[in-house]
Amino acid sequence: MKAPADYDTDGDMSERMTTALDNAPGLEGAGFTDMGIDSIGSQIGGEMRKSALIAISLSTIAMLIYITVRFEFGFALGAVTALIVDVMTTVGIFGLLGFQFDLTIVAALLTIVGYGVNDTIVLFDRIREELRTDQKSTFIEMTDRCINITLNRTVLTSLSTIIPVIALIVFTTGNIHGFAVCMLIGLVVSTITSIFVAPPVMLAWYRNRKPDLSGTT
Repeated sequence: MKAPADYDTDGDMSERMTTALDNAPGLEGAGFTDMGIDSIGSQIGGEMRKSALIAISLSTIAMLIYITVRFEFGFALGAVTALIVDVMTTVGIFGLLGFQFDLTIVAALLTIVGYGVNDTIVLFDRIREELRTDQKSTFIEMTDRCINITLNRTVLTSLSTIIPVIALIVFTTGNIHGFAVCMLIGLVVSTITSIFVAPPVMLAWYRNRKPDLSGTT
């Protein structure tokens, strides 16, 4: 997480900005006054980075425990792997676009973590139902069928969320604009990983062996 650059402590930057505004065409003699400067130093930026990593790590661990209890560890491993890919890909693309990371973006990443695992849980819940009723299909065939069954729901849910996020991108500025851009990237990525990352990782863990979920609810 990159902290904003420190402003000049002697106020040189403030003075230059005030002078430039006073001399701008049409603003001569407007009498701009410096009302104060807010800055974030490297120490605060480091604390923000540390807090963000702790928050995302704790939420991911909580998801791992929850899904392990609700299903099995193989399912949890697939879901958490997808979440890690979601966060890393979103952060990478967001940084390449030139946006600055702050606490608002941390909130967006945590929202993406919660949203991304929702699609995966819906798919896994469908797989669990199939495991209880279908004794003939292989685990791979069953998973593929469940992906196709839940695909419409996954895409429509994502689209219904993406539409208002696009509206925020078009009509807002500042922190909200950055939040919306981060959310848009995360929504697209999490939709993809819930289909192409979580199930393959889960299948790789079980190696086509059907898990026993009879004791789960």
